[in-house]
Amino acid sequence: MQSFKTWSVFNKITVLGLLCVVVVMVLVGWLLTQQTRSAFIEQGKKNIQQVAFNGMDKLDRSLFERYTDVQSFAATPAAKSMNPSTITELANASVSLYAPIYSLIVVADASGRIIAVNTVDPQGNTSTRTARLLGQNVSGQAWFKNALSSSVQTTPVDLQDLHPDPLVRAVYGPEDDLALSFSAPIRNDAGRVVGVWSNRIDWDTVVQLLKDLETAGHQAGLKSLRVGLVDTKGLTLHSPQDTDFQTNKLITRMGVNASESTEGAKDAPSPLGEGAGLVGWHTSRGYSNFPGFGWVMLAGQDLTDLDASSQSLIQTVVLACVVVIVVFMVLLYLIRLAIERRVRTLAAAANALAVGNLSVTLPEYSRDEIGALRNAFERMTNHQSAMAKVANSIASGNIGLNLTPQGDQDMLGNAFQRMLDHLRSLVKEVQEASHNLASASMQLQAASAQQGASINEQSAAVTETSATVEEVRVSSDQAVDMANTVSENAQTAQQVAVAGSEATQTMIRDMQDIRKQVQDISSHILTLSESSQKISDIIEVVSDLADQSNLLALNAAIEAHRAGEHGRGFVIVAQEIRNLAEQSKTATSQVRTILSGIQRDTNAAVMATERGTRVVDNGAHSIQTLEHTINELSEAIEHAARSAQVIAGSVKQHSYGMEQIALAMQNIQTASEQNLQASESNQQAAKHLSSWATRLKNVIDRYRLEP
Repeated sequence: MQSFKTWSVFNKITVLGLLCVVVVMVLVGWLLTQQTRSAFIEQGKKNIQQVAFNGMDKLDRSLFERYTDVQSFAATPAAKSMNPSTITELANASVSLYAPIYSLIVVADASGRIIAVNTVDPQGNTSTRTARLLGQNVSGQAWFKNALSSSVQTTPVDLQDLHPDPLVRAVYGPEDDLALSFSAPIRNDAGRVVGVWSNRIDWDTVVQLLKDLETAGHQAGLKSLRVGLVDTKGLTLHSPQDTDFQTNKLITRMGVNASESTEGAKDAPSPLGEGAGLVGWHTSRGYSNFPGFGWVMLAGQDLTDLDASSQSLIQTVVLACVVVIVVFMVLLYLIRLAIERRVRTLAAAANALAVGNLSVTLPEYSRDEIGALRNAFERMTNHQSAMAKVANSIASGNIGLNLTPQGDQDMLGNAFQRMLDHLRSLVKEVQEASHNLASASMQLQAASAQQGASINEQSAAVTETSATVEEVRVSSDQAVDMANTVSENAQTAQQVAVAGSEATQTMIRDMQDIRKQVQDISSHILTLSESSQKISDIIEVVSDLADQSNLLALNAAIEAHRAGEHGRGFVIVAQEIRNLAEQSKTATSQVRTILSGIQRDTNAAVMATERGTRVVDNGAHSIQTLEHTINELSEAIEHAARSAQVIAGSVKQHSYGMEQIALAMQNIQTASEQNLQASESNQQAAKHLSSWATRLKNVIDRYRLEP
């Protein structure tokens, strides 16, 4: 991994900027999380208190409807008539219409005797158990006495809080005897109380209303919402824990004192049984002219709901932070592109300038720092271009130009100008020295040329004589060598001719043997051709037999079919014979094809052996002719070998004389060459000196001291 120092400036800025943004976002998120939790808890208290208020209000409104129902029932003509059958019909219709709210409707006359009850249960089924209440005297029960005692009121209704009701117990048993009772006096048209109408509300409908409230809270996001209900004495009427019923455990556990504050919210244990939570409460104040029972509605929730909401907010904040970081990165990337492109252009120009490329053209930038840097680069490039122009002039020989330095601190420009001044002084001195050197070298070259011409004439004469002698000597040596070679070759050729004669004799005998073998092969091949023809005839016979067997098998199969069941086995045998005949016919066809190929190959072999016999006869005749020619050549070669030996002796004596002459000429040539080399060395030195003087003059002359 690269170290931080090797990163580009833009990468460092990007990383540092990203770190700053991340740190700021983390700090903001942490502070927001801390404040959010406190804010959520406070808001949660308000929300849970509102839930308790809404629940109590909904329950009061529902009970208000029951409050008006009993008054409406008591004021109906059927109730005023005090006709049991008419009242029973109205009670049954009311139970069915408001099912499952009313579990029992009872009507008693002014003496306290029950004259009518509902005979239909909330499910619409006929109930015979309610008939046992007819005729009972309830004048001593509180609801009847209270309803009669309130007859002086304009709209009297007796309210009985949740209690085990004896009438309900008589109908539904002791397990389902809890009920609320709403009782109202029945007045005739004269305003006199003639009886009491009493409705028993099934407590399960109140519990169901509370459960619906919890369900609505769950759907609204309060997953841990639980509601409870306590009466004016603090006894629990409904609780998430069944063991709290008719005790003060719920209100004690939640730490609520409704007598001090009719509504509020506070920290409390979680209604789920573990952890911390919130509880809100609200005391019933009734609704409209319904005074209410004075119940307290409790609503509790676990803090995990608030944590979930807080987590949702935190996730939103995190997402917002991520969006901010992404936007920051995009903006930083765009800024980086805008800056990096220009900086890279300047870096490329600097690199080109570093390798001596002064033809770089920089684009126009804005008037910011990078634009100022671009202008500085351009001035530097122009200054170096001017220096390069002066250098090119010096290279072309013009040293009369001057370079104006940019100032006292322009070390390169000042050094360049001083170099020009020294170079002009040096060129003047070298020009004077080159003229003097050229004159002296011309004189020395003329003297060396005269001495060299004399030595060359003498050397040329000696060289020509030596060359002629050497040529004669070499020719003599070559003649001796050639004579010896001819003699040796002649002897070798004679031996080869003798061997060739013997080889031709052997070849004649071999060709005769080959001719005999070819004739034997030809006779065998003819015999093979005759045998293959006989085999072909036999195959024709086998093919005819196969055709006849096939026909015979077909006829046998026809006869077997005519025989019916008795010929069924013979059909199989006939079929097998027919198959064998077909196979035999197929095999004979294949053999016939193979034999046809053999016959063609045999005929070709016979023709080839005949051609081979003729070729062997021609070869034997040619070898005999070759034998006569080789014998004649052997005699001619032997005669030439004897003549070559005589010539070689004569040429050898001539070669000895030429060697003595060549040795004397070599001594003369050696002395002449030594004198010539000395003269040539002096002349060459004079030429080199003259050449260097000329080149020095030419080089110096290229430099012009004037612009």
